[in-house]
Amino acid sequence: LLKKIGRELKEYLISKGYEAIILLLEIADLTLKQDFLTGSIITNANLNPD
Repeated sequence: LLKKIGRELKEYLISKGYEAIILLLEIADLTLKQDFLTGSIITNANLNPD
């Protein structure tokens, strides 16, 4: 269901001329898990300074 919604949203945004945003979203989607893990590590480091 989410993939279907994402596809429809992508088609809508492309029709409105937001190809650059779509590209950024796709890149973000690929790196989301990595970014989340990195963010968690950074957050933990900030919360627990040495």
